[in-house]
Amino acid sequence: VYEAFDAWWRQLSATMDTDRDGTVGRAEFVAATIAAVDRDPGYLEHGLHLAVRAMFRAADADGSGHLCADEYRALFGGSRVHPAELNHGFRELDADGDGRITEEEFVRAFTDYFTARAETAAGTRMFGRP
Repeated sequence: VYEAFDAWWRQLSATMDTDRDGTVGRAEFVAATIAAVDRDPGYLEHGLHLAVRAMFRAADADGSGHLCADEYRALFGGSRVHPAELNHGFRELDADGDGRITEEEFVRAFTDYFTARAETAAGTRMFGRP
């Protein structure tokens, strides 16, 4: 997981830190992500998707190839997230309604979360609310 997120950070900092201050601000991130995706549909495969796939595999505690609701809650839960929001987020990501989230559903949700241009994309509700 660390190596995947490190690769994503290297991609972000190389392409998004437009003011070269060593940080990537929200405005830099949003503008650069949308521009990069528009320019190169494979852009996310070399950064975000590596990190998301590593996170999915780490969260898939039983190695089943999908996340059940408990694994999803373990990954995203915490004292600041209401269980109802997590349950709603889980249902939104479960695109085929089979009660589990596949790796592809997970990647699609994160892609939506970081690139959606409208709040109606399922990934924008990953944590229960946009």
